[in-house]
Amino acid sequence: MLTDPALRVCTLADGVETTLLLAEALALLPPHRREDIGIGDDQPTGADLPEYDLALAALAPTDAQMRPEAEDTLTRLAARARLLVLLADPVTAGALSLPPGCKVLPPQALAGLPALVMAAQAPADAPATGGDRADPDRTRRRAAPIRALVSRLKPGRAPAPAAAPQGARLADVLARPDSLIAVQGLSGGVGATTLAVNLAVQLAEARPHETTCLIDANPQFGTVAAYLDLAENHRVTDAYLNPGALDDECFEQCLTPCGPNLIVLPAPDQILPPDALSGPEMRHLLRLARTAATHVIVDMPHTVTDWTGEVFSTAEAVLAVATLQISAARNARALRQLLAESGVTGPPVHYILNRAPRERDTDWQDRREVFETGLGTTLSLVLSDGGAEVARCGDLGAPVTRQAPRNPLSRDLRQLIDAARRSTAQPAHV
Repeated sequence: MLTDPALRVCTLADGVETTLLLAEALALLPPHRREDIGIGDDQPTGADLPEYDLALAALAPTDAQMRPEAEDTLTRLAARARLLVLLADPVTAGALSLPPGCKVLPPQALAGLPALVMAAQAPADAPATGGDRADPDRTRRRAAPIRALVSRLKPGRAPAPAAAPQGARLADVLARPDSLIAVQGLSGGVGATTLAVNLAVQLAEARPHETTCLIDANPQFGTVAAYLDLAENHRVTDAYLNPGALDDECFEQCLTPCGPNLIVLPAPDQILPPDALSGPEMRHLLRLARTAATHVIVDMPHTVTDWTGEVFSTAEAVLAVATLQISAARNARALRQLLAESGVTGPPVHYILNRAPRERDTDWQDRREVFETGLGTTLSLVLSDGGAEVARCGDLGAPVTRQAPRNPLSRDLRQLIDAARRSTAQPAHV
Protein backbone atom coordinates (compact mmCIF):
# COMPACT_ATOMS: atom_id res chain seq x y z
CA MET A 1 0.00 0.00 0.00
CA LEU A 2 1.26 3.50 -0.79
CA THR A 3 2.05 4.78 2.67
CA ASP A 4 5.73 5.69 2.21
CA PRO A 5 6.06 9.39 3.12
CA ALA A 6 9.19 9.45 0.96
CA LEU A 7 7.30 8.95 -2.31
CA ARG A 8 9.21 11.10 -4.78
CA VAL A 9 7.11 13.08 -7.24
CA CYS A 10 8.05 15.52 -9.97
CA THR A 11 5.38 17.78 -11.48
CA LEU A 12 5.20 19.71 -14.73
CA ALA A 13 2.50 22.22 -15.74
CA ASP A 14 2.33 24.88 -18.42
CA GLY A 15 -0.30 27.31 -17.12
CA VAL A 16 -3.00 28.18 -14.61
CA GLU A 17 -5.58 25.63 -15.80
CA THR A 18 -3.10 22.76 -15.80
CA THR A 19 -1.75 23.84 -12.41
CA LEU A 20 -5.26 23.57 -11.00
CA LEU A 21 -5.56 20.10 -12.54
CA LEU A 22 -2.28 19.05 -10.93
CA ALA A 23 -3.54 20.29 -7.58
CA GLU A 24 -6.54 17.97 -7.87
CA ALA A 25 -4.25 15.07 -8.79
CA LEU A 26 -1.81 15.66 -5.94
CA ALA A 27 -4.68 15.63 -3.44
CA LEU A 28 -5.27 11.98 -4.39
CA LEU A 29 -1.72 10.90 -3.57
CA PRO A 30 -0.29 9.83 -0.20
CA PRO A 31 2.32 11.99 1.58
CA HIS A 32 5.20 12.69 -0.77
CA ARG A 33 8.22 14.83 -1.51
CA ARG A 34 7.79 16.89 -4.65
CA GLU A 35 9.90 18.86 -7.08
CA ASP A 36 8.29 21.18 -9.64
CA ILE A 37 9.80 21.96 -13.01
CA GLY A 38 8.72 23.92 -16.05
CA ILE A 39 8.95 23.23 -19.77
CA GLY A 40 12.47 24.01 -20.92
CA ASP A 41 13.91 24.28 -17.40
CA ASP A 42 17.55 23.36 -17.08
CA GLN A 43 17.82 19.91 -15.56
CA PRO A 44 20.87 18.28 -13.97
CA THR A 45 22.97 15.90 -16.01
CA GLY A 46 25.48 13.22 -15.15
CA ALA A 47 25.49 10.20 -12.90
CA ASP A 48 23.79 11.89 -9.94
CA LEU A 49 20.46 12.56 -11.62
CA PRO A 50 17.60 12.60 -9.09
CA GLU A 51 15.12 9.80 -9.66
CA TYR A 52 11.36 9.91 -9.08
CA ASP A 53 8.71 7.35 -8.30
CA LEU A 54 6.22 9.45 -10.29
CA ALA A 55 6.53 12.19 -12.89
CA LEU A 56 3.17 13.93 -13.24
CA ALA A 57 2.67 16.28 -16.19
CA ALA A 58 -0.39 18.35 -17.11
CA LEU A 59 -0.31 20.09 -20.47
CA ALA A 60 -2.77 22.26 -22.35
CA PRO A 61 -3.06 22.07 -26.16
CA THR A 62 0.40 23.07 -27.39
CA ASP A 63 1.12 25.00 -30.57
CA ALA A 64 3.55 23.56 -33.10
CA GLN A 65 6.34 25.92 -32.07
CA MET A 66 6.32 24.81 -28.43
CA ARG A 67 5.70 21.11 -29.11
CA PRO A 68 9.35 20.00 -29.50
CA GLU A 69 10.33 21.60 -26.18
CA ALA A 70 7.42 19.93 -24.41
CA GLU A 71 8.27 16.56 -25.96
CA ASP A 72 11.94 16.91 -24.94
CA THR A 73 11.01 17.72 -21.35
CA LEU A 74 8.67 14.70 -21.17
CA THR A 75 11.39 12.42 -22.61
CA ARG A 76 13.89 13.54 -20.00
CA LEU A 77 11.33 13.03 -17.24
CA ALA A 78 10.57 9.52 -18.49
CA ALA A 79 14.26 8.63 -18.17
CA ARG A 80 14.27 9.70 -14.52
CA ALA A 81 10.91 8.38 -13.29
CA ARG A 82 9.55 4.92 -12.57
CA LEU A 83 6.20 6.12 -13.94
CA LEU A 84 5.34 9.08 -16.21
CA VAL A 85 1.67 10.12 -16.30
CA LEU A 86 0.39 12.82 -18.65
CA LEU A 87 -2.87 14.49 -17.64
CA ALA A 88 -4.34 15.60 -20.94
CA ASP A 89 -7.29 15.04 -23.21
CA PRO A 90 -6.80 12.56 -26.09
CA VAL A 91 -6.48 15.31 -28.71
CA THR A 92 -3.67 17.06 -26.83
CA ALA A 93 -1.88 13.78 -26.08
CA GLY A 94 -2.27 12.58 -29.67
CA ALA A 95 -0.51 15.68 -31.01
CA LEU A 96 2.62 14.89 -28.99
CA SER A 97 5.32 12.30 -29.59
CA LEU A 98 5.30 10.66 -26.17
CA PRO A 99 8.15 8.59 -24.74
CA PRO A 100 7.60 4.83 -24.34
CA GLY A 101 5.73 3.82 -21.21
CA CYS A 102 4.04 7.19 -20.74
CA LYS A 103 0.50 6.77 -19.38
CA VAL A 104 -2.16 9.22 -20.58
CA LEU A 105 -4.94 9.99 -18.12
CA PRO A 106 -7.82 12.23 -19.25
CA PRO A 107 -8.89 14.83 -16.64
CA GLN A 108 -12.30 13.19 -16.23
CA ALA A 109 -10.56 9.93 -15.23
CA LEU A 110 -8.38 11.54 -12.57
CA ALA A 111 -9.68 9.17 -9.87
CA GLY A 112 -7.70 6.38 -11.55
CA LEU A 113 -4.33 7.96 -10.73
CA PRO A 114 -3.77 6.18 -7.36
CA ALA A 115 -4.27 2.79 -9.02
CA LEU A 116 -1.68 3.62 -11.70
CA VAL A 117 0.86 4.67 -9.09
CA MET A 118 0.21 1.59 -6.95
CA ALA A 119 0.69 -0.69 -9.94
CA ALA A 120 4.02 0.94 -10.69
CA GLN A 121 5.20 0.77 -7.06
CA ALA A 122 4.13 -2.80 -6.26
CA PRO A 123 6.56 -5.67 -6.89
CA ALA A 124 5.75 -7.58 -10.05
CA ASP A 125 4.86 -10.76 -8.12
CA ALA A 126 2.86 -9.07 -5.33
CA PRO A 127 -0.79 -10.15 -5.24
CA ALA A 128 -3.39 -7.41 -5.40
CA THR A 129 -5.45 -7.06 -2.26
CA GLY A 130 -8.33 -4.89 -1.23
CA GLY A 131 -6.14 -3.26 1.42
CA ASP A 132 -3.77 -2.03 -1.28
CA ARG A 133 -6.37 0.24 -2.81
CA ALA A 134 -5.78 3.92 -2.12
CA ASP A 135 -8.35 5.66 0.04
CA PRO A 136 -9.04 9.00 -1.70
CA ASP A 137 -10.63 10.54 1.40
CA ARG A 138 -7.68 9.59 3.60
CA THR A 139 -5.03 10.66 1.12
CA ARG A 140 -6.84 13.91 0.39
CA ARG A 141 -6.75 14.75 4.08
CA ARG A 142 -3.05 14.03 4.19
CA ALA A 143 -2.18 15.76 0.91
CA ALA A 144 1.05 17.73 0.88
CA PRO A 145 0.91 21.53 0.63
CA ILE A 146 0.78 22.90 -2.92
CA ARG A 147 2.07 26.41 -2.39
CA ALA A 148 5.30 25.53 -4.20
CA LEU A 149 3.30 24.29 -7.16
CA VAL A 150 1.38 27.56 -7.40
CA SER A 151 4.65 29.49 -7.52
CA ARG A 152 5.61 27.61 -10.71
CA LEU A 153 3.03 29.41 -12.85
CA LYS A 154 4.07 31.03 -16.11
CA PRO A 155 5.70 34.48 -15.89
CA GLY A 156 3.05 37.14 -15.58
CA ARG A 157 0.63 34.71 -13.92
CA ALA A 158 1.85 34.91 -10.35
CA PRO A 159 -0.64 34.48 -7.53
CA ALA A 160 -2.62 37.60 -6.67
CA PRO A 161 -1.46 39.71 -3.70
CA ALA A 162 -2.87 39.16 -0.24
CA ALA A 163 -6.58 39.83 0.14
CA ALA A 164 -8.01 42.79 1.99
CA PRO A 165 -9.68 42.08 5.35
CA GLN A 166 -12.68 39.81 4.82
CA GLY A 167 -15.63 41.72 3.41
CA ALA A 168 -13.96 45.13 3.75
CA ARG A 169 -14.45 46.41 0.18
CA LEU A 170 -17.87 44.80 -0.15
CA ALA A 171 -18.95 46.57 3.05
CA ASP A 172 -18.19 49.89 1.34
CA VAL A 173 -20.69 49.03 -1.40
CA LEU A 174 -23.38 48.04 1.12
CA ALA A 175 -22.78 51.29 2.98
CA ARG A 176 -23.66 53.45 -0.01
CA PRO A 177 -26.77 55.63 0.29
CA ASP A 178 -28.19 53.72 -2.69
CA SER A 179 -26.95 50.62 -4.45
CA LEU A 180 -27.74 47.94 -7.02
CA ILE A 181 -26.05 44.60 -6.41
CA ALA A 182 -26.13 41.60 -8.75
CA VAL A 183 -25.63 38.12 -7.23
CA GLN A 184 -24.25 35.63 -9.76
CA GLY A 185 -23.69 31.94 -9.03
CA LEU A 186 -20.61 30.53 -10.76
CA SER A 187 -22.13 27.06 -10.94
CA GLY A 188 -25.32 25.36 -9.89
CA GLY A 189 -26.02 24.79 -6.21
CA VAL A 190 -23.41 27.15 -4.76
CA GLY A 191 -25.94 29.05 -2.63
CA ALA A 192 -26.25 32.26 -4.68
CA THR A 193 -30.02 32.58 -4.13
CA THR A 194 -29.63 31.85 -0.43
CA LEU A 195 -27.08 34.66 -0.23
CA ALA A 196 -29.25 37.08 -2.23
CA VAL A 197 -32.31 36.42 -0.07
CA ASN A 198 -30.56 36.66 3.29
CA LEU A 199 -28.46 39.64 2.26
CA ALA A 200 -31.63 41.50 1.26
CA VAL A 201 -33.29 40.59 4.56
CA GLN A 202 -30.29 41.71 6.60
CA LEU A 203 -29.88 44.94 4.63
CA ALA A 204 -33.57 45.79 5.09
CA GLU A 205 -33.40 45.13 8.83
CA ALA A 206 -30.23 47.17 9.21
CA ARG A 207 -31.78 50.14 7.38
CA PRO A 208 -35.37 50.33 8.59
CA HIS A 209 -35.91 53.81 7.11
CA GLU A 210 -34.87 52.71 3.60
CA THR A 211 -36.52 50.28 1.20
CA THR A 212 -34.75 47.24 -0.25
CA CYS A 213 -36.00 45.55 -3.42
CA LEU A 214 -35.06 41.93 -4.22
CA ILE A 215 -35.48 40.87 -7.86
CA ASP A 216 -35.62 37.21 -8.88
CA ALA A 217 -34.21 37.47 -12.40
CA ASN A 218 -34.50 33.77 -13.18
CA PRO A 219 -37.53 33.60 -15.55
CA GLN A 220 -37.50 29.81 -15.61
CA PHE A 221 -36.75 28.33 -12.20
CA GLY A 222 -36.55 31.23 -9.76
CA THR A 223 -36.87 30.20 -6.10
CA VAL A 224 -36.82 33.50 -4.22
CA ALA A 225 -40.60 33.37 -3.61
CA ALA A 226 -40.29 29.86 -2.16
CA TYR A 227 -37.40 30.86 0.11
CA LEU A 228 -39.56 33.70 1.50
CA ASP A 229 -42.89 31.84 1.46
CA LEU A 230 -44.52 34.42 -0.82
CA ALA A 231 -47.87 33.97 -2.54
CA GLU A 232 -47.92 33.85 -6.34
CA ASN A 233 -48.32 37.14 -8.13
CA HIS A 234 -49.83 36.56 -11.56
CA ARG A 235 -49.07 40.12 -12.65
CA VAL A 236 -45.37 39.25 -12.83
CA THR A 237 -45.79 37.00 -15.87
CA ASP A 238 -47.70 39.75 -17.69
CA ALA A 239 -44.93 42.17 -16.79
CA TYR A 240 -42.27 39.88 -18.26
CA LEU A 241 -44.29 39.41 -21.45
CA ASN A 242 -44.73 43.15 -21.96
CA PRO A 243 -42.17 44.99 -19.83
CA GLY A 244 -42.20 48.08 -22.02
CA ALA A 245 -45.76 48.85 -20.91
CA LEU A 246 -44.80 49.02 -17.24
CA ASP A 247 -44.89 52.33 -15.44
CA ASP A 248 -44.10 53.02 -11.80
CA GLU A 249 -47.61 52.19 -10.62
CA CYS A 250 -47.86 48.93 -12.58
CA PHE A 251 -44.41 47.88 -11.38
CA GLU A 252 -45.39 48.41 -7.75
CA GLN A 253 -48.40 46.13 -8.29
CA CYS A 254 -45.98 43.36 -9.30
CA LEU A 255 -44.04 43.69 -6.05
CA THR A 256 -44.78 41.53 -3.02
CA PRO A 257 -44.03 42.99 0.41
CA CYS A 258 -41.95 40.90 2.78
CA GLY A 259 -41.72 42.91 5.96
CA PRO A 260 -42.06 46.63 6.52
CA ASN A 261 -39.33 47.76 4.10
CA LEU A 262 -38.47 44.74 1.91
CA ILE A 263 -40.25 44.32 -1.43
CA VAL A 264 -39.76 41.43 -3.84
CA LEU A 265 -40.21 41.06 -7.58
CA PRO A 266 -40.58 37.26 -7.81
CA ALA A 267 -40.00 35.11 -10.86
CA PRO A 268 -42.97 34.60 -13.20
CA ASP A 269 -45.31 31.74 -12.38
CA GLN A 270 -44.80 30.33 -15.88
CA ILE A 271 -41.54 29.08 -17.40
CA LEU A 272 -40.33 31.68 -19.86
CA PRO A 273 -37.27 31.55 -22.13
CA PRO A 274 -34.11 33.11 -20.68
CA ASP A 275 -34.19 35.75 -23.44
CA ALA A 276 -37.76 36.77 -22.65
CA LEU A 277 -36.30 40.19 -21.87
CA SER A 278 -34.01 42.28 -24.03
CA GLY A 279 -31.22 44.48 -22.74
CA PRO A 280 -33.26 47.72 -22.98
CA GLU A 281 -36.23 46.02 -21.28
CA MET A 282 -34.07 44.89 -18.38
CA ARG A 283 -32.65 48.39 -18.11
CA HIS A 284 -36.23 49.68 -17.85
CA LEU A 285 -37.04 47.19 -15.06
CA LEU A 286 -33.93 48.21 -13.14
CA ARG A 287 -34.87 51.88 -13.46
CA LEU A 288 -38.33 51.13 -12.05
CA ALA A 289 -36.79 49.15 -9.18
CA ARG A 290 -34.41 51.97 -8.30
CA THR A 291 -37.33 54.36 -8.27
CA ALA A 292 -39.28 52.11 -5.90
CA ALA A 293 -36.41 51.27 -3.54
CA THR A 294 -33.16 52.66 -2.19
CA HIS A 295 -31.29 49.38 -2.52
CA VAL A 296 -31.80 46.74 -5.21
CA ILE A 297 -30.45 43.18 -5.14
CA VAL A 298 -30.77 41.08 -8.30
CA ASP A 299 -30.59 37.29 -8.04
CA MET A 300 -29.18 36.35 -11.45
CA PRO A 301 -29.81 33.08 -13.33
CA HIS A 302 -26.94 30.66 -13.94
CA THR A 303 -27.23 31.18 -17.69
CA VAL A 304 -25.70 34.15 -19.48
CA THR A 305 -28.47 36.02 -21.28
CA ASP A 306 -28.79 38.95 -23.66
CA TRP A 307 -29.37 41.21 -20.66
CA THR A 308 -26.64 39.90 -18.31
CA GLY A 309 -24.26 42.62 -19.45
CA GLU A 310 -26.95 45.23 -18.89
CA VAL A 311 -27.31 44.25 -15.23
CA PHE A 312 -23.56 44.08 -14.67
CA SER A 313 -23.02 47.48 -16.30
CA THR A 314 -25.73 49.08 -14.16
CA ALA A 315 -24.78 47.50 -10.83
CA GLU A 316 -22.50 49.02 -8.23
CA ALA A 317 -21.20 45.53 -7.43
CA VAL A 318 -21.39 41.98 -8.76
CA LEU A 319 -21.16 39.22 -6.16
CA ALA A 320 -19.84 36.07 -7.83
CA VAL A 321 -20.62 33.14 -5.53
CA ALA A 322 -18.70 29.87 -5.59
CA THR A 323 -17.77 26.90 -3.48
CA LEU A 324 -14.23 25.58 -3.31
CA GLN A 325 -14.37 23.71 -6.61
CA ILE A 326 -12.07 23.95 -9.59
CA SER A 327 -15.08 24.12 -11.92
CA ALA A 328 -16.22 27.35 -10.28
CA ALA A 329 -12.79 28.93 -10.76
CA ARG A 330 -12.83 27.95 -14.42
CA ASN A 331 -16.35 29.31 -14.88
CA ALA A 332 -15.30 32.58 -13.27
CA ARG A 333 -12.40 32.98 -15.69
CA ALA A 334 -14.64 32.13 -18.64
CA LEU A 335 -17.25 34.67 -17.54
CA ARG A 336 -14.67 37.38 -17.06
CA GLN A 337 -13.21 36.69 -20.49
CA LEU A 338 -16.67 36.78 -22.08
CA LEU A 339 -17.51 40.12 -20.50
CA ALA A 340 -14.17 41.57 -21.56
CA GLU A 341 -14.60 40.38 -25.15
CA SER A 342 -18.16 41.77 -25.19
CA GLY A 343 -16.95 45.18 -24.08
CA VAL A 344 -19.03 45.12 -20.89
CA THR A 345 -17.83 47.77 -18.49
CA GLY A 346 -19.09 47.72 -14.97
CA PRO A 347 -18.20 47.53 -11.30
CA PRO A 348 -15.56 45.28 -9.74
CA VAL A 349 -16.59 41.67 -9.25
CA HIS A 350 -16.47 40.56 -5.63
CA TYR A 351 -15.75 36.83 -5.42
CA ILE A 352 -17.46 35.15 -2.48
CA LEU A 353 -16.54 31.68 -1.27
CA ASN A 354 -19.51 29.93 0.28
CA ARG A 355 -19.74 26.90 2.59
CA ALA A 356 -16.29 27.14 4.11
CA PRO A 357 -15.66 24.69 6.97
CA ARG A 358 -15.42 25.93 10.53
CA GLU A 359 -11.95 24.44 10.94
CA ARG A 360 -9.83 25.79 8.11
CA ASP A 361 -6.67 23.77 8.31
CA THR A 362 -3.51 24.02 6.22
CA ASP A 363 -4.91 21.77 3.51
CA TRP A 364 -7.98 24.01 3.16
CA GLN A 365 -5.81 27.13 3.06
CA ASP A 366 -3.72 25.56 0.30
CA ARG A 367 -6.84 24.72 -1.72
CA ARG A 368 -8.07 28.27 -1.24
CA GLU A 369 -4.75 29.61 -2.53
CA VAL A 370 -4.98 27.47 -5.65
CA PHE A 371 -8.60 28.57 -6.10
CA GLU A 372 -7.60 32.24 -5.93
CA THR A 373 -4.84 31.57 -8.42
CA GLY A 374 -7.41 30.11 -10.78
CA LEU A 375 -9.59 33.19 -10.30
CA GLY A 376 -6.68 35.51 -10.95
CA THR A 377 -7.65 37.58 -7.88
CA THR A 378 -8.36 37.25 -4.19
CA LEU A 379 -11.65 36.52 -2.47
CA SER A 380 -13.66 39.42 -1.07
CA LEU A 381 -15.58 37.32 1.43
CA VAL A 382 -15.61 33.80 2.88
CA LEU A 383 -18.92 32.54 4.28
CA SER A 384 -19.16 29.63 6.69
CA ASP A 385 -21.08 26.47 5.91
CA GLY A 386 -24.46 26.69 7.63
CA GLY A 387 -25.06 22.98 7.19
CA ALA A 388 -28.44 21.27 6.83
CA GLU A 389 -30.12 24.03 8.82
CA VAL A 390 -29.85 26.37 5.82
CA ALA A 391 -31.68 23.91 3.57
CA ARG A 392 -34.37 23.36 6.20
CA CYS A 393 -34.95 27.11 6.46
CA GLY A 394 -35.31 27.28 2.70
CA ASP A 395 -37.92 24.52 2.77
CA LEU A 396 -39.81 26.39 5.49
CA GLY A 397 -39.75 29.62 3.50
CA ALA A 398 -37.89 31.39 6.31
CA PRO A 399 -34.56 33.24 5.84
CA VAL A 400 -31.86 31.56 7.87
CA THR A 401 -30.81 34.91 9.34
CA ARG A 402 -34.27 35.14 10.96
CA GLN A 403 -35.03 31.49 11.66
CA ALA A 404 -31.57 30.53 12.91
CA PRO A 405 -29.68 33.65 14.03
CA ARG A 406 -26.90 31.57 15.62
CA ASN A 407 -26.17 29.68 12.42
CA PRO A 408 -22.58 30.28 11.17
CA LEU A 409 -23.89 31.72 7.89
CA SER A 410 -26.21 34.10 9.77
CA ARG A 411 -23.31 35.23 11.92
CA ASP A 412 -21.07 35.95 8.91
CA LEU A 413 -23.77 37.97 7.15
CA ARG A 414 -24.42 40.02 10.28
CA GLN A 415 -20.71 40.76 10.51
CA LEU A 416 -20.76 41.96 6.91
CA ILE A 417 -23.69 44.29 7.58
CA ASP A 418 -22.02 45.52 10.78
CA ALA A 419 -18.90 46.30 8.74
CA ALA A 420 -21.08 48.27 6.33
CA ARG A 421 -22.47 50.29 9.22
CA ARG A 422 -18.95 51.20 10.26
CA SER A 423 -17.90 52.03 6.73
CA THR A 424 -17.43 55.61 5.66
CA ALA A 425 -19.74 54.96 2.68
CA GLN A 426 -16.97 55.50 0.15
CA PRO A 427 -17.28 53.77 -3.27
CA ALA A 428 -15.81 50.28 -3.42
CA HIS A 429 -12.19 50.11 -4.50
CA VAL A 430 -11.40 48.62 -7.83
